[in-house]
Amino acid sequence: SGVVTYMLLSSVPPFYGPSKSKILDSVVHGRLYFPSRTWKRISKDSKGLVKKMLTRSVHQRPDADGTLAVWNAITVARQDQLQPSSLQTSIDSS
Repeated sequence: SGVVTYMLLSSVPPFYGPSKSKILDSVVHGRLYFPSRTWKRISKDSKGLVKKMLTRSVHQRPDADGTLAVWNAITVARQDQLQPSSLQTSIDSS
């Protein structure tokens, strides 16, 4: 699920290499690829969640309930940051 979430957020795969063997080496050693051009628009919290989801140790990865709880917390925090006046301006200009 970590790979899928990574790809949904960034539209690129999390492991990079010039050849299949280099990509496999990145997977085995847990070397994630977070290109700044793509990830600069992704929140730090979302990036942190993806990193946790892609942790090599199964015992350190969040389960589905834990992942959903963190994602919901991120979503609520982002919604709390929105100002009602900016929302009204967006609605009025539509």
